[in-house]
Amino acid sequence: MREKLYPDLRRNRAMAIVGYVQQALEPWIARLEHHEHSMGPPAGGGNPRRDINRVLFDLFYTVGAEIITEADRINAGLDPRDRFGLTARELSILDQRLARSMLETFPPMVPAKKEA
Repeated sequence: MREKLYPDLRRNRAMAIVGYVQQALEPWIARLEHHEHSMGPPAGGGNPRRDINRVLFDLFYTVGAEIITEADRINAGLDPRDRFGLTARELSILDQRLARSMLETFPPMVPAKKEA
């Protein structure tokens, strides 16, 4: 009963991702449609846009994929990301790791004598 109180955000997010992907694939979808029209009706009688939409929606909905925008991060109180997708805290952690690895001492390396 409780789950009926909230909207199905997973469905909305999956549809948004499908829309983004279809926009990116539009040139190829148009070419596919043009190719199919020049060869006559498709064997399955389907609409490529609708078929692609269904397959992508089922995939994204099943795996629970979603896009977290910068606005979503700000609303959640999270730090903003830089142009490489990292927060200031994440950069600090990576810098500390790099500095530690650069300051580590290496064990002495003693060349072995060749026996003649």
